[in-house]
Amino acid sequence: MKRIILIALLAAVSVAASAQMASPRYKELKQSYNPQLYQKLEGDPYSPEWASAVGFFFPGASQLVMREPIRGLLFFAGSAICSNGITDSYTALAKQMAVDSEGNPYFLDED
Repeated sequence: MKRIILIALLAAVSVAASAQMASPRYKELKQSYNPQLYQKLEGDPYSPEWASAVGFFFPGASQLVMREPIRGLLFFAGSAICSNGITDSYTALAKQMAVDSEGNPYFLDED
């Protein structure tokens, strides 16, 4: 069984390495592509203006507008997880603190 797993792992690594070698690097693509020659055509699905406006209010929505649903859902899930963690941390901290008569915050004793 270990032999089969090792063979499958080596095959996956070799396929990934060959795929990475076949794709051009960013520097090569940058030299061959001139963004000033881009012309927006009728029915072009990409709208950077609309994507940035929507993405400002809803994390991950700009990826959905640009037709990258998996990436958009990952951005949204990451944002939801982070904001939930921040909210939980704030709530836990707020339960441990109080304010005296002068408005100074202090931690409550756990006794």
